[in-house]
Amino acid sequence: MQPQVTLTAPSTKNGIRQARRSNNIAMLMKQRWIVRITKARREALSTALFYAADAAKNTVTDAMEILYGRGNDNGVFSLYESPD
Repeated sequence: MQPQVTLTAPSTKNGIRQARRSNNIAMLMKQRWIVRITKARREALSTALFYAADAAKNTVTDAMEILYGRGNDNGVFSLYESPD
């Protein structure tokens, strides 16, 4: 009879705490966190992204990658209005 081996992965909460402590945005994105922003912040961010993308002759997605690291598995960033 073979011995049983139990593999344990760090919990998602611990991974998120670790990412927050180290300010690692890319790690937070890997944890499939969605960027929560208010309407005013979303408008300001979108304006800043378009100016940054235009200035760098890049796409808005490139600008998002510069700010937040890579998107989810499909390279998509989700921005939605926070309820508060």
